[in-house]
Amino acid sequence: MPKHDKISDENMRSLFIQARGEMAEGKGTEAVHTLSDAFVSLLKMKPEITNAEAKPGAEYVAKEWTEVFSAELQWPRLGANLIPESIEAGDPKIEFEADQFSISEAMMYYEFAIDTAIQYEV
Repeated sequence: MPKHDKISDENMRSLFIQARGEMAEGKGTEAVHTLSDAFVSLLKMKPEITNAEAKPGAEYVAKEWTEVFSAELQWPRLGANLIPESIEAGDPKIEFEADQFSISEAMMYYEFAIDTAIQYEV
């Protein structure tokens, strides 16, 4: 069973299906934008994600994220980066620092976003 079949929210599932299709067509950049939209929607649906405690032994990637996001739930920062202040303000946003994304980068965003959605039973 594809992972997106485990997503009960129809809109969220459709974003993951769209991103998979974009990756299959070699459109990594489009897929990352779709996945960014999905993850921002997920954070708005389940704000408790940003308050999750890091598991014992988890390390933080950057000091500024320690109050915002645990390492366990760290969104990849490969050019589509969560803005910590936007999370603190309750309106999550992603800033794009890269113009192009590869399929392998898109797959990293896909795996993280869909695993988080499944974990939080969206």
